[in-house]
Amino acid sequence: MASILSAQGFPSSVVVDLQRTLSQMLDLRRLIPGHRYEIARSTSGEFLQLAYQPDLRTAYVVKADENGGYIKEVVNTPTFWAEELVTGQTTENIYKDLLREYKDETFVANLVSDLGDRIFAWRIDFFSEQRIGDRYAFLIEREYLSEGKKPLPSIRILAALYEGSGTKNKKNMAFRYKCAECKRGEYFDENGEASKRIFMRAPFTHKAFRISSSYSRSRFHPVLRIWRPHHGTDFAAPIGTPVSAIGSGKVVFAGWKGGYGNCIDIRHNSQYQSRYGHLSKILVKAGDKVDQGQTIGKVGNTGVSTGPHLHFEMHVYGQQKNFARLNFPSVQKISKGDMAGFQKIRESYQSKLDKEPDDIQISVAQVKPKG
Repeated sequence: MASILSAQGFPSSVVVDLQRTLSQMLDLRRLIPGHRYEIARSTSGEFLQLAYQPDLRTAYVVKADENGGYIKEVVNTPTFWAEELVTGQTTENIYKDLLREYKDETFVANLVSDLGDRIFAWRIDFFSEQRIGDRYAFLIEREYLSEGKKPLPSIRILAALYEGSGTKNKKNMAFRYKCAECKRGEYFDENGEASKRIFMRAPFTHKAFRISSSYSRSRFHPVLRIWRPHHGTDFAAPIGTPVSAIGSGKVVFAGWKGGYGNCIDIRHNSQYQSRYGHLSKILVKAGDKVDQGQTIGKVGNTGVSTGPHLHFEMHVYGQQKNFARLNFPSVQKISKGDMAGFQKIRESYQSKLDKEPDDIQISVAQVKPKG
């Protein structure tokens, strides 16, 4: 900020006073490239006003007063939320299809990120299970400035439907609902079970990968050149791709484990334990507690391996099982006391998901300015 003000030719005493006044409203150490600012001065070059705008909703303003001092204020622009319906079928993948339709990269990225990370992360592996022709419908709320029609990046997904030919469940539904025990709105399926499961569908979040070898009782080993069981799933990905813990738990092993190379074992509870092999880097140590989705290591090519990939295993009561065929419980379920309220919301949202976009009635909620 000092550089910005000095470049305008203001004396150092004015620069210092303006910084001091502005810093009473925001942290000047956290200015981010792309934020807007406006400086007004008189025809004689004297300072009149500085407005710093980190987003379209808020402006931090410093004005010169008649006595040679400064007045500060926070100016908030009111916004409103409008309900919209997003529908379509995949022709390539959901991100590219939505980007072609909406031409707004931030909006599409926020929408797809919520779908993949908060709503369907435990039911759909969008990296490997998307198919051309899959149908989707999302009931969302978008935030708008009250003084214009341009939407802001902020969105809320109220309900989601994804019908896929390659997904484990052909019809996947989720409804946002704030139950009595919820700190915020969470997502539940049509039966009232939380969309969030105790395990994710794959040990990755955003980076691209593919399944190069599935669980098998008899596979020809590419290195040993013999037929032997393959009690895990191989995910091919570039070296350095972040590997995520599929669920919360405790690291019980982190180090070199023979043919697995650099390996991590996580005990999730008395029933389940997961293993991550051939890593290039291990980012946790034995005894650490990890959260679902936390980065624990990076894809590598260590141990008995022919190329960069992650070897992943799920152990159930000590026995290696086919992770792709296991069904895992949700972390929460709608209580009997909340069921009537949930069913009302579910029916309302589902009726809108079934409509054509032009048929839906727009609902608007005014948002009060902050502060």
